[in-house]
Parts: sequence; structure tokens; C-alpha cells
Amino acid sequence: MSFGRWIFLSSIVYFLSSNFDRVILAKYISLTMLGVYGISRSLGDIIGQFALRLGNTIIFPLISSSDLEGISLSQKIGTRRKQFLFISACGISIFIASGDVLVNLIYDERYKLAGTVLPWVGISTWLYVINTVSDSVMLGIRKPLYGALGNVMKFAVLLVFLPLAALKYGIIGAVMISLAAEFGRYAVLTIAQIRQRISFVGQDVLVTLAMIAAVFGLRVAAHVLGLAGAVGGLFVFTTS
Repeated sequence: MSFGRWIFLSSIVYFLSSNFDRVILAKYISLTMLGVYGISRSLGDIIGQFALRLGNTIIFPLISSSDLEGISLSQKIGTRRKQFLFISACGISIFIASGDVLVNLIYDERYKLAGTVLPWVGISTWLYVINTVSDSVMLGIRKPLYGALGNVMKFAVLLVFLPLAALKYGIIGAVMISLAAEFGRYAVLTIAQIRQRISFVGQDVLVTLAMIAAVFGLRVAAHVLGLAGAVGGLFVFTTS
């Protein structure tokens, strides 16, 4: 019962935080911009849900079947965790570097703006992937409380700041707050892991830097081949 009640709470808050933006934005931005945001989020969710499935089927069983704790556990799962993140980083780096090209191929001119939003959604998805792995670690060591608190933090940030940002800055404000919400969840889960002596902050930084380098490398290559725009405009949001 103690374990299950936190799973129950975490599941509820996770559902609310995952869908709150789509519901609330209908009040603050136009239907066209809501469609742009929905496309961007849906494409990002493909990678996010894949990471969630892998975390639940690989990371969680690996930890829950181990009798190790603290630093010993950290050393055991460190290599597997790094491999998992590098695989995810490869997919997300391609997604970020070629997002606008993908949108232009699939959708018509009305949704061209989704291409400028996708890189930021990709960064948010990357944090989501790291958080998913951390959540699986917390479940594996029988500490679902921290996963629930992480989801509460994410939902709180969205609940307070998303309407304000969307009202003042529109779709780009919504994207930035979604990113901030994932970072808030990351902070909670990281503090929890530090308390349990299984922190992976250094690994997160290393893989994130590798992903960023891959993004710019892929974008430069695509630009040279004439398949995409210049790398300088990758994270520049435009309104036209």
C-alpha cells in the first residue's frame, strides 16, 4: 500500500502534466498556432514514449533485481544507463537537426512554423528522457515518492506559469515553460538521487554535450548538402 499510493499519485499527476498544455493553450493562442504546437509535441512524444517504454523494460528490472545500494548500484548501472542515453541522444539529435525539414515534407505551408518550434521541443524531450530514466531508478530502489514529487513539480510549473507565458508570448512562451517544467522535474529527481548516493549528473552533462555537438554537426552537413537551412537559424523562432 505504501508503494502503490505513490504510484497512484504519480500516475495522476503525470497524466495531468502531460496533457495540461494542450488543454490550456486553446484559451490563449489561435487554433492555427495550437495546431502548430500540437504537431511539434506529437513528433517529440514519439521519442519520449519510446524512451519511457525502454526505461520500464530495461532500467527498472535491472535495478529492482539487484541487492546493491548507493555507490555500488551506481557503478553497476552506470554503463547501461550511459548506453541507453547515447542511443536516445542519437535519435533526438537527428530530430532536432532535421525537424524543420521533416515538417516541410509532411505538412503544408500552414504548419511551417512547427519547424521552428521543434528544436526547443527536442530539448524538452531530451530532459524528459533523462527524467524517465531517473524515475525508473527511483522505482527500482523502491522510492516512488521521488518520482511523484518530480511530477508534482512539473505540473506546478505548468499550472502557474504556462497561462501567463502563453498569454504574453504565445506559442514560444508555452514551449519555454514546458522546457522549464521538465527541468524542475529533473532538479527534484537529481536531488533525490544524490540523497540515495546514485547521482549521474556528470554523465548527464557528458551525454548532453555529445548530443548538442551531434545536432550542430548534422545540421552543418545537411546545410552543405542543401537539405536544410543554416545552423545559425536552428534555435531561432520566427512568426512568419
